[in-house]
Parts: sequence; structure tokens; C-alpha cells
Amino acid sequence: MKRHWPAPEAAYAKAPSVISEIGWTARGVRDCLHGIHVREFWLRKAALLDRIALTDDDPVSGDAATCAVEAARRLMEIDHAAGLGPSGYADGPYTPDHPDSIREPRGYVRQAYALWIRHHCGEIAMSSSPALSTTQHPTMHTQVDGLSYRPEHISVIAALSHIRSARKSPKNVDAVNVYAFTSRDGIPLHVVYIHHTPGRWHGVNDVIDVYEIPTAALTDL
Repeated sequence: MKRHWPAPEAAYAKAPSVISEIGWTARGVRDCLHGIHVREFWLRKAALLDRIALTDDDPVSGDAATCAVEAARRLMEIDHAAGLGPSGYADGPYTPDHPDSIREPRGYVRQAYALWIRHHCGEIAMSSSPALSTTQHPTMHTQVDGLSYRPEHISVIAALSHIRSARKSPKNVDAVNVYAFTSRDGIPLHVVYIHHTPGRWHGVNDVIDVYEIPTAALTDL
């Protein structure tokens, strides 16, 4: 059967790193809720979830894939309501209401992202996070109410301790997600996303910790 959609490796060839996009979507939630950059938010979030799902043990029907499809359908709803094609204009080969798009929402996202980033890769490269560290030390990224703090290098023992503590604190932490990736320079990484529940700290509503842990550092233990 003819392949309608770009392959993931082609669609996301110029995309920022997954860790960078996790940070961008976390920062973009508030703007999206206020009607700012709504389409860009859902396009980049849907593409991010698609990339994460592709690394899952079940990339088609697992939990990550379900989230990716839901985000893709939200993007399609936005494009359909605006009368747009997948590039953000009315010129895409497969519109959001095309039968193939409806049948394969994640394919629509790949097509839309490939068209979008072709026109935005320069500004995206300037706004993305710095390249991932090539050291064997884990890096912790923290965002508090949308503000990012300087990344901090910590020991593997400290990183694992923080992660274990988060998993044992369901009242204070509502998400602990672990993903396996390879950085752009070929370094295998484990990325851990932790979302703390609102109100855990006085005067703070939203706290996210993201740990980048070189896989080799784990195997050295």
C-alpha cells in the first residue's frame, strides 16, 4: 500500500530534541490557555507525543500512543475549524477532514510538522534549549510556574534517589514518566519527567523536574 505520510525520521529530522520540546510545551501551556500560539502548541505537543510513543514497547496501541492520537485529533479539530491545511495554510495535500487523516491522526501530525518546521526551523533552533550534555553526569532541569532554572549537574545516586522519592509520593507527585532516547550526538539517555501536584510548595502552582541520565552512567553502578 502506498505510504501517504512522511516517515517519522524524515518528519522530525530538524525537530529540537525531545527534552527541549518537553520544556517548550510545559512553558507553552499558559499561553495556550490564554489563546496565544494555540495551533503551534498543539502541533508541537502532538509531534512530541508521537515521538515519545514511537519509543514505547507498544508504539501503536499503548498508553503513549493513545495520548499521541488524542493530541493529534485536537490539532485536526483546530485546523478544520480554521479551514486550514496541515501546513497552517490551505495548501496541504491531506486536509484534516480527509479520510486518510481521520484514519491515521498521527500521520497527519507528521505531515503537518514536516511542513511547519520547513518554514520555522531557523527560529526554532534559536529558541531551543542547548544541546544535551555529553558528560556521564545526570542533568536536572527545573521549571517553576513556567520559569526555567539553570540546569544542574547532579550525581547518579542523587538523581535515582529523587526519582524513587517521587514515585513514593502520590499525594505530592502526579506523574513520573521515564523515556529512553538517543541524543543527537548518539549518546543513549534515559529522560525522567516528574510533575509535582499544585500546592506542594507555598506560593507555587506548577513545578516540573526533568532528569537527563546517560544510560552508561546507570550501567556503571
